[in-house]
This record gives sequence, structure tokens and C-alpha cells, in this order.
Amino acid sequence: FDQAITLDPTFILALVAKANAYRIIMAYFEKPADVLPKVITSVNAVLTQDPQSAEALSALGLAYVLAWRWEDAWKILNRAKTANPDLALTELGFALYFAAMGDKKSVNRALQKATMLDPLNVEIADWGHWALAMVGDLELAREWAKKQMRLHPQVGMVFSGASVSSALNGDYIGAIEIAEKGIKLDPESPYAYLALAQAYGYAGEKERIPSLLQKAESLNKYLCPYESAVNYIILDDFERAFSLLNEAVSSRSNCLVFTRVDKRLEPIKGDPRFSALLTRIGLDDNSLAKYLKQ
Repeated sequence: FDQAITLDPTFILALVAKANAYRIIMAYFEKPADVLPKVITSVNAVLTQDPQSAEALSALGLAYVLAWRWEDAWKILNRAKTANPDLALTELGFALYFAAMGDKKSVNRALQKATMLDPLNVEIADWGHWALAMVGDLELAREWAKKQMRLHPQVGMVFSGASVSSALNGDYIGAIEIAEKGIKLDPESPYAYLALAQAYGYAGEKERIPSLLQKAESLNKYLCPYESAVNYIILDDFERAFSLLNEAVSSRSNCLVFTRVDKRLEPIKGDPRFSALLTRIGLDDNSLAKYLKQ
């Protein structure tokens, strides 16, 4: 994309594609804190050429949600929707925003439109499952996951993520099988090993967690501190879990979007440090009340 833009600095499609490339890298592959500025710079390059580019605004709005910049996300997503009411990624951005707030009805409405607009989108397949599972629609999340695994039989992250709703729903054998498939499809993904570790942990086989954590760390790739923290919560090592959650804040971990509603965090929600965490990421009660007035 850089080469295309060098040849033609006004090439809007290449500018938008570059912004989306950085947004995907931020969501899945590198420390979000390092990549978010590149997303913003790339989007601004588009908006300099076309201030009403719905595609660029959608990319930025979704990135802001994943970076828990709630007021910015709401403003930009609504600008994107005004510019073009039929962009799937805008609806995904809204779905994740509403998931963070615990608004099940709005999550379902946004996901229904997103899948109608782009039924084979892999990001929607993955994040849509997370949104449903995190707000507690576990049966719907499992049905969503089954459909997406059929549609994307070679995409490891779809399987790894899908193991979460199965584990939370008490289907431990199924969760382990799905998580193992995720590793088979994407053996270089650190998250795949974290997901399998969690599945074993919920199945009562906690002794298998440490070696899988070590395997994830050995890949020398960005390792989501939030998902590592979940494993330490399963191990009842809350000190290590909070240390990792603080690291997740410093990294601007995408998964912190779900902190308020994530049932996997239940064992630590009574700790004063958890309340402080919600305040740091803008998901405390006072902040939430302010967002809901928007």
C-alpha cells in the first residue's frame, strides 16, 4: 500500500486499505498501544483527501472501541454511519461498544446487520462470537460459533475463540476439542495456546495450564496480557492476574473492552483493584452513565 501511495498520494483505496491493515494488526498481531497511532495517522491521511470517507471513519471508530476510547468511538462510528449507513465494520464497532456496556439487545441488533451486510467477514465471525459470549448470550454465542466454524474451516482464531463459549457453558470436552483444532490450524498463534489452557482449566485439569502458558510465551509474539490473566485467575493466582491486567492497560489490550461483563473475571470482581481497573479503562458506573446519555 505504501508503494501504491508513493505512486499516487491521492489514491483513496490504497489509503483506506493501509488504515485497515494497521487496524487489523492492532487487533490481532502486535501491541495495540504501538499500532493505534499508526491507525490514526493512516485514517487522517484519508480524511485529508475525503473528510466524509465512511470507510476511513469506520476503521477509526472500530479501532477506538478496541482501544476503549469510548467517547471518541461513539462520535466517529456515528459519523461513519451518517456517511454510509450500510458498512459492516461500523456495525461491528457498535456491537463491541454495546458489548462493553452490557447491552445485549443492541449487540444482537448490530451483529444481525453486520452479518447481513458481509456474511463471510472473518473479523465479524470472530469478534461477533466474543461480543455474544461476553454479554452472556452463551447459547447464541455457541450457535454463532458453530456457523462461523463451518464458514471458515481453516481460520484458527475462529476456533480458538469459539472454545470460550463452550467452556463457559460447561461443555468442557467440546471446548478442548475446539481449542485443539485452533492450535492445529494456527500453531504459531500464542492465543491458541492460551485458549486451550483455559479450556483445560475449566475442565478441572489446571495442571496443564503452566506448560501451555510457557508454549505461548516461547513463540516470541505479542501475547495478550488479559487472556494470560484469565489463566492465572483459573489458577487462583490473583496477584499475578492483576499484574497482567495492569500490563494489559499499558498495552491498550483490545480484550479490556469486555472487562465489565466478562464472566471469566467473576472471582476477582469483588477486589477493590478490579473497581480501580474499571475506572482506568472508563467502564466504571459513573462513566457508563455518561455514555448512556449520548
